[in-house]
Amino acid sequence: MSLRRRVFDAKVGIVGGAAYRSFLSLSRAADRSSRGELLTRQRADAAELARYAAAKSPWYRERIGALLSEDLTDPAVFERIPVLEKEDLRDHYDEILARDSGVRRTMVARTGGSTGLPLKVLKDFSVRPATLTWRLMEWWGVDPSDNSASVERLPWKGIRQAANTAFWWPTRKVNVDAGAMDEADLRYFANAIRRIRPRMLWGYAHSLHEFALAVERNGWQVPPLRAISSTAAPLTRAQAADVERILRAPIYETYRAAEVSLIAGQCERRRGMHIQADHKLLEVVDESGRAVPDGEPGEIVVTDLLNRAQPMLRYRLGDVGVIDPEPCACGRPFPVLLSLLGRSNDVIRTRQGLVSIYSFASAFSKHPAIRQYQIHQMEDFSLVLKVVPSGSNVTLDDLSGALADLSEEFHGSLPVAAEIVDVIPHVRGKQKSIVSHLPEPESANS
Repeated sequence: MSLRRRVFDAKVGIVGGAAYRSFLSLSRAADRSSRGELLTRQRADAAELARYAAAKSPWYRERIGALLSEDLTDPAVFERIPVLEKEDLRDHYDEILARDSGVRRTMVARTGGSTGLPLKVLKDFSVRPATLTWRLMEWWGVDPSDNSASVERLPWKGIRQAANTAFWWPTRKVNVDAGAMDEADLRYFANAIRRIRPRMLWGYAHSLHEFALAVERNGWQVPPLRAISSTAAPLTRAQAADVERILRAPIYETYRAAEVSLIAGQCERRRGMHIQADHKLLEVVDESGRAVPDGEPGEIVVTDLLNRAQPMLRYRLGDVGVIDPEPCACGRPFPVLLSLLGRSNDVIRTRQGLVSIYSFASAFSKHPAIRQYQIHQMEDFSLVLKVVPSGSNVTLDDLSGALADLSEEFHGSLPVAAEIVDVIPHVRGKQKSIVSHLPEPESANS
């Protein structure tokens, strides 16, 4: 074991103590278990959390008390627990908190409001988001003590960031704020990567792509990485190819949410993302909250099995996904989230009132002319596909296939057009797939 890893482990012990060591031990045991053992333990943990929530949280006591006499390890019983909506978390934050939880230290996690609804969640401080990623890093051939770089929203700045950097020495980290990147920030980041030679690069998908293009555009030299991890949005095939070619490392997608931290991540096979089933129960459900068959799309609800400070049972994230009915060829026991299709509030409306809940990342990835895209629905219901092309010689004619696919999605009921643009703006490092210019529909009660 290297000196850096020994120092790293000692500092982990200072921050998290026995809770860190216990969690890491259980994490490694889950990696070695059978699929049946893992899912049986997952259901038992979810049932125990539900009973705890009913005992400690006024919100859950009222809503699931009647289910406590039934077998909550049975998925058909557990899915009768009402889905927790974002509005519930916002409007009933105090009621959802666990009373007398016994959690010694807590922290407040806040969302950036990319869904239009900024939220906060009280979490157990001993379950640090970083530790949840260490298993994935080992899959990717990276040690948690290795130097790393990230392009994300920074949790703190100034003195606090400097203190955090100093604490983890000799492991070195460098960050750039995805919410405020300009050419000078990107140049600083490239220089810092040359200086500390990280093995791992973390970042929001579109911010990573922006950084990679800046490296190529300016001829900056950056050392090769061992792995790159993207989150916040799916990358198109062209974008992923750009990042891997320019930065010379494989890119692995992860699925996270501020409210529940890490949910899923890719293994070396990179076919879907492994659901971290030892600390998350992910269900794909229909509009009524009932599970859909594996292989079919539905909305994602997640139960965070680790948070005792504010239990999160069947929390609707606003994303749409598909669970793979087949196990991964890597042999690991974790179920696979085969496709993450986008946000359920990224919608396109027709005059008949139909709603699409899919982003078009998977559909457009087969069109090589598209490096990046965004769909705008105009006030007359028509669709404009804005495209950052994969090359300078791409013309509107090259986008005809993509337009045909987009039109077919709505049976030709919506006019479609394309526009080639130089850049698609993002908000705090994240990019929306669909932008609607339609007025909000009137509610049934208005």
